[in-house]
Amino acid sequence: MTETTAWTASSVFTPGDAAGGVPVYLAEQGADLQKLGLNAHACAWANAQKFTGSAKKSVLLPDTGGKLSGAVLGTGNGNAGEPSGPSELLLGQLASSLPPGVYRLATTPAEAELAAIAWGLGAYRFTRYRSKDQKESDTPRAQFRMPPGVNAARVTNIVEAIWFGRDLINTP
Repeated sequence: MTETTAWTASSVFTPGDAAGGVPVYLAEQGADLQKLGLNAHACAWANAQKFTGSAKKSVLLPDTGGKLSGAVLGTGNGNAGEPSGPSELLLGQLASSLPPGVYRLATTPAEAELAAIAWGLGAYRFTRYRSKDQKESDTPRAQFRMPPGVNAARVTNIVEAIWFGRDLINTP
């Protein structure tokens, strides 16, 4: 089969202990960030960035040395991913917007498997007709560590199947 995407779906996910990696916090509209587990420094930074937990808004959190220590994603009212679907679907936007590294959810959401699938779907890129220089196969990327209790093989298979379908749609 001809390569149509720069990566495989399995390369979007990384194996290992779910405790490793940069934590991603899911924050509802108006949530108290300290209750999510953020320290005072991170809360002050998020507040300085005017982060309120609005759906689809995110903020990167530096540690005191300026290195990335976490990310917070706003989920809005926590019930809907605005415009549609569960708020866990919003995690997909982070797959392509976060800097390269390994990320994990700070807390396990109600639909952890859906959150992992959303990450995988958000990482999809169709690159079949790009020149070799424009293909991003060697570019470091954000990877996701599965939350505890999520069947990694099942998630990877679902994401790969959807990527294949997208490839078929995108190929003239």
